[in-house]
Amino acid sequence: MSHFAAGIKALSLILICFIFALKACPQEQTTDLTVSIKGLKAAKEAKLFVALHKVNSQGFPHERNAFAKRVVPVSASEELIRFSNIPSGVYAVSVFEDSNGNDKIDSNPLGAPKEPFGVSNNIKTKMRPPNFKECSFSVASPGKRIEIIMN
Repeated sequence: MSHFAAGIKALSLILICFIFALKACPQEQTTDLTVSIKGLKAAKEAKLFVALHKVNSQGFPHERNAFAKRVVPVSASEELIRFSNIPSGVYAVSVFEDSNGNDKIDSNPLGAPKEPFGVSNNIKTKMRPPNFKECSFSVASPGKRIEIIMN
């Protein structure tokens, strides 16, 4: 057997081992999450900003470091938002309704929101924004659905 043939045989063996190793590795399971958002005002120019945050993400409940975001026009008092093919894990959702169309949540001088907002687990806090831990939930089974009622 020539050195060339021996090299090809060795390379083929390595490639076969690599393919079997890939198949043996568990694939990350993904699922879908549906967020039902109720209590929307549905003003003429209103847009709904929805942010999906993963565990350990910085900046919750603000959308800047979200794992996934959706922006949709508000057309009814209830909207369904779907996040598809997300990895199983721990998440939290924050939502605000931009009633005046300026693409941001308006707040008063103390920083409290002046526009409708909500978070997963429907946490209501006074004098501080909700934190990730109190708003978090697990997504493990297919077809997870949560409900957020706007403030």
